[in-house]
Parts: sequence; structure tokens; C-alpha cells
Amino acid sequence: MLELKDIILSSNTIELPQPLSLTAEAGKVTTVTGPAGSGKTWLLKAIMGLAPHESGYITINGEVVTPDSAPFFRKHIAYVPQDVAMPPMTISEIIGQLWTLHSNSNKELHHADLRRQWQVLDLDSQLWETTTDNIPAPTLRRMLLSVTPYLKRPILLVDMPCLDQTAEHQSRIRTFLQQQAEGGAIVLITDRPY
Repeated sequence: MLELKDIILSSNTIELPQPLSLTAEAGKVTTVTGPAGSGKTWLLKAIMGLAPHESGYITINGEVVTPDSAPFFRKHIAYVPQDVAMPPMTISEIIGQLWTLHSNSNKELHHADLRRQWQVLDLDSQLWETTTDNIPAPTLRRMLLSVTPYLKRPILLVDMPCLDQTAEHQSRIRTFLQQQAEGGAIVLITDRPY
């Protein structure tokens, strides 16, 4: 379980009108909604211990996330960013690199299973050998989402996955997230009600 209690973000460009508290439990999608510039992405970075907060605390399974403990807790978090800028590599190369990371080395990825996830998210199998500089950002977000079940992390942080997506793709993303929530807690950042 992920809990934020009376969080006030620490940034010169972000102003939260009041402290934020929330609990993200396994089996649920917890949505954080707000306008552009309100600190939603900064909040996800604070959860991962990558951005400071002025007051309050963040806990994962009752343990406080601090600058010293954050690297340990990040091993329990999968993150899909809003900004999906990537080097010009093929999708197969990127996914291959994900699986060379030490934290993922004990995970198994079966291409047939991944392709089923791609069908759910309406991703063309020809993307496998396409370079990232030839894939639109909304499609890259869906591709990154498709990998998260295989990371087997109990917390999934997703930043604006429906941004610039068609209505059909938004619906598919919602279905995908509801299915993934069965295995852990999801914090979904959005600019409109989910």
C-alpha cells in the first residue's frame, strides 16, 4: 500500500493550494486529477524519491520513503512517464535493455504474452522493429504500458496515459489499467475525471 499524508510539494513553479493526502491500495486505480502545472508529475517524482516535498510523508507498506530509502522502494515501482522521449532505437532493443537491468533480471517476458497485451492496447506488431523516432508519443505510452505487467511491481505510477489518445485508445487504456489493478496499486495522473 502507498500512502501520502499532508504532502506539500517543494518547487518554485508549483503551488498546491492545500496539503495532499491519499492512499493507493492494491486492487484499485487511484486517480490524481488537476490542471497543467499543478504538480501532478512532481508528485509522482516525490513518490519515487526523485523530488523533494516540504512537509508530510510518503510510505510504502508502512515504511517511510526517504532520500536514503528511495532507491530500495523504486524497485517496487513501475513508472510510465508523460514525456516518453527516447533515443532512436527499435522497440525490440528498448525492451531488451529493460530486461538487462538488474532489477528485472529475474523476470520473464514471453513475446506471445506481450503481443496479447499489444492487442488489448491496439498496438501493431510491426512496431517491434520500428525505431522510436518514427512512433508518435501516444503510441509509445501505450507500448510502455504493455510491458508493466511483466515487471511484477506492486505499485504502478502512470502519468497522463490518455494524453493525445483517441477515444477508443483511452477506453482500451482504462480497461488495461483496471485489469492490472488486480495485481497491485495504481496511481493514475490525469487532467480530467477518469
